[in-house]
Amino acid sequence: MQIKKNISLRNVGGENLLFADNNRQINLSRIISLNESAAYLFLETGEKEFTVESWANLLVKKYQITDEQAFSDAATLVKKLTEAGIID
Repeated sequence: MQIKKNISLRNVGGENLLFADNNRQINLSRIISLNESAAYLFLETGEKEFTVESWANLLVKKYQITDEQAFSDAATLVKKLTEAGIID
């Protein structure tokens, strides 16, 4: 999987927001808010390929949570971002 190239993360008023950038214009109709751990995964991944497992491993290392919880959280985030058209 990979995050689409035209997606950027911005912190606006303390909120981590994903925007679709189209030729230097921001599409405000498609804004997605991310919590701290989701924003961390987005920043760590960038435009690199990733899997649910690789995201789960990042969560375990950063937040010292169980493998099971990390995998569940990563899978949930992947599902939501895929449905929103953020991930290819």
